[in-house]
Amino acid sequence: MRRLKHRLGRAMAICVVGAMSACLLRAVDSSALNANWDKVRKLRRGQEITVVMKGAKSYTGRFQSASDESLVVRLAAQEMTLARPDIVRISANGKVSRAFNVLGGAGIGAGVGAGIGQAFNNARPHESDIHGARTGSLVGVGIGAGIGALIHPLGGWHEVYRAQ
Repeated sequence: MRRLKHRLGRAMAICVVGAMSACLLRAVDSSALNANWDKVRKLRRGQEITVVMKGAKSYTGRFQSASDESLVVRLAAQEMTLARPDIVRISANGKVSRAFNVLGGAGIGAGVGAGIGQAFNNARPHESDIHGARTGSLVGVGIGAGIGALIHPLGGWHEVYRAQ
């Protein structure tokens, strides 16, 4: 019984480390976006963006175009050209596909389920070596896919540009 608790504790620690790693990767990804004007140019025409200017004034509208010197945004009834040196930050409203969320959740669930299944399997030496891991990963795939579809937002604002 003590061995089972030890293995289950180790599996839970692996889960926590995995979740923390995902958060760290997201933070590193957002810091890599700093001062990358090329990403602004790759926005889709008509994509919803928010531009924060020096002095904390902001505009929300539809992206029209970007050059080395400026950004053109369509506001409610007019187009506005904003000078690049005055822009502090640009965020875009992007869409994330449901399939991406489900597959990501399924992959994480399979790994976590396999670890927990193996921990239970090691507590019962008369079972096949891979039986617990296989069963755990199958259960984890289903649970992870469901969580991925339900929890992760299907779209959202993300930072595209930040002046240094």
